[in-house]
Amino acid sequence: MPFSEGAVVEFPEPIGPREAYLFPWSDVVYYPKTLGAQTSLRRFALEPAWAGRLASGLVRAGARRWLARPGVAQGNRSVIDRLKRRYRGRDPFALVVTVEAERRSMKMRLAGRHQADATADGAAAIARALLDGG
Repeated sequence: MPFSEGAVVEFPEPIGPREAYLFPWSDVVYYPKTLGAQTSLRRFALEPAWAGRLASGLVRAGARRWLARPGVAQGNRSVIDRLKRRYRGRDPFALVVTVEAERRSMKMRLAGRHQADATADGAAAIARALLDGG
């Protein structure tokens, strides 16, 4: 369930320790199948930190059904746009991914700014490696 089971995660700087929530991103959902991992979890923290607590509370209160109602999405869009303007320039991201298989465990940490650019760079690197046979 998105935004469930909050736990403090030690993200790389500039984020640092932050309450993060389980989030079923598609890549993590498929790690057990594609990598043979026994478990795969990804925790997600929002900036500002209170936004994650709010999202978690709304999910626990059953707001998913309410948010799916016609017209509600447009209202959310305007709130999100106002928050983006208020927090413009504060766009750090950090992630920690842990994958466990058999008796092995791998943890990866990444921090930076401009998450969409980092995602694109990572996808391009994977595509190049696949084309080069690596």
